[in-house]
Order: sequence, then structure tokens, then C-alpha cells
Amino acid sequence: ILTGEGKFDDQSLQGKVVSGVIKLAEKYQKPVFVFCGLKEISNEKALPIPSKNIYAISDLQVSKKESMEHAEYYLGIVAKNWILNTF
Repeated sequence: ILTGEGKFDDQSLQGKVVSGVIKLAEKYQKPVFVFCGLKEISNEKALPIPSKNIYAISDLQVSKKESMEHAEYYLGIVAKNWILNTF
């Protein structure tokens, strides 16, 4: 299951759509992959999904301004990285 959010942080796991998607996926034992602009989790060990399943534009080491102005381009790169690491 693919889901996404602009900023994936601790608040994302407390009632936002992505938390509901993760809970539903757990119920049906399906893997979840999160795509986001920025990953900012304080305790990755407490994540309900493996941290390797979170793909962030910020991991590409581009500025926030650049990543927002060209989000489609960078999301494409992140998606390609996901494909290469998953299949």
C-alpha cells in the first residue's frame, strides 16, 4: 500500500490519514510504503512500519525551497529509488 504526506512526523501517527492507512494495512497484513517531502520522526524504533519503508524527498539532500518548487521531479526520483529497492 502506498500513502504519502508532506511531512511525515510523530503527529502523522496520531490520527492523520496515514495512521489510518497503516492500521488498516496491519489488519490485512499488507506492507505500507510512505512517500513524503520530509521525514521527521523522533523515535524510529516506535514506528508501526519499518523505517526503510519511508521514502522522503529530504533524503535527496536538496533544499526545502528546491524540493517544494520541483516536488514532482523529486518525487519521481524517490519513487524510482523505491522501485529499485523493492523489486
